[in-house]
Amino acid sequence: MRPLKSLISLDDAKKIIDKNVKLLNRKEKIGIENCLDRVLAVDVKAGFDVPGFDRA
Repeated sequence: MRPLKSLISLDDAKKIIDKNVKLLNRKEKIGIENCLDRVLAVDVKAGFDVPGFDRA
């Protein structure tokens, strides 16, 4: 691996990222069978404890 010629400042790096990255603000509800390679928008919470006892 060749060495870096020069470094940029943190502020310049942040500006480059902000300029080139677009945030996604959309969500969709899909079935579990279609979830592969997806990212969760919110936490998943179970409606009840599984298993139903404390010493699992």
